[in-house]
Order: sequence, then structure tokens, then C-alpha cells
Amino acid sequence: MKKGFTLIELLVVMFIIGLLASLVIVNVNNSRKTARDAKRIANLRSLQGALEQYNDKNGSYPISSGNVGVKVSGVLLSPGVSWGGLCRTYNQSNPPGLTSSGSTGWIPNLAPDFISVLPQDPKGVPASNNQQYTNDLDFHGCYAYASDGKEYKLKANLQMETICGTGPSDACNSTSIREIYDPAAPTSKTVSLYTSGAYLWSE
Repeated sequence: MKKGFTLIELLVVMFIIGLLASLVIVNVNNSRKTARDAKRIANLRSLQGALEQYNDKNGSYPISSGNVGVKVSGVLLSPGVSWGGLCRTYNQSNPPGLTSSGSTGWIPNLAPDFISVLPQDPKGVPASNNQQYTNDLDFHGCYAYASDGKEYKLKANLQMETICGTGPSDACNSTSIREIYDPAAPTSKTVSLYTSGAYLWSE
């Protein structure tokens, strides 16, 4: 007579299957975070290239527009220099006033002539006037840009998901992250690209 599985044996098998499934889910989630961070860095690099093309053609960088003034060591840089971005922190009307292209783009007039469209975070934030702000990422996490025409700073604000240690400059992070950490926010989940005169710009 053929003997069946005992209840204990079935429970052990179910436990092992559940454990393996949870390990797979954790690894998939970590891979997704790494892929999103790589996309953020690639987007910043693409925007940097487009900004240099704009500067070559126009003799200046696009002057930013937004709701948050630029500060250096806690002091406002000058009236009219502000951060622009698609998240609520930098784009406080609801629905938002800044968009992904043209003169109302969060980098004005960069798209579509120098880049097809201004990117948004891989996790997504409102990118058009008919979308509403719905969560904390909408308020704080997005790409942001500030420029007075001569200098600029471009950042992925509070978005990086794979930062380890006390900040992006720590040795446990990849080289691609360490080389673009934000010196004005060294312990935040922010990375940035900037001209030499804008490295300490913050909000």
C-alpha cells in the first residue's frame, strides 16, 4: 500500500516554497531599484548634454522658473533664481504649471529642440496640467533644475533608492553614484550635476 505525505512533511515543503518565493521577490525588488537609479543617472547625463548644446547655441543656459529660491549656505542667491521641477516642492500649483516641454518646461525651452522631452522620475510624478499630486514623492522627489543663465545645477532630488551608508559619497555606493553626490546635501538621497559655480546651490 502506497504511503502518503504526513502533515508535517507538507508543512515543511510549504515553508521551503514560501521562503524561496520571498527571496525571489526581494531580489526582484532590489534589481528594480538598481535599474531605476541607473535610469535616473542616465537621465541626468542626457540633460547635461542637452544643456551644453543649448549653451553652445545660445551663449547661456536656460533660466529656471519655479517656486523655491536658490540658496548658498542658507542665504538666498538672488531674487528670481529658483528651482523648477515637476514635484510639488518646486511646482506648487495644483494642477502643476510646469510641464515636460517648451517654454513651460521645468527646464524652459530645452525640449523638444535639444532633447525630445524632459524626463520624469522612473517611479513617476505628475507631468501634465491634468494630473494631481497624490503622494509624498509628488511633493518632494523629482528632477529639479536651477540656473541664472551662467551657472546651473541639475539634481535627482531625494530619489535614489540604493544609497548605502550615510550618503551617496560613501565608499559602499557605486562609482557612478559617488561621483555625482550633491555636496550641498551630502547625507540625502540626492545626486546632482552642476557647473563649478553652482556646486553648493540648495533650497
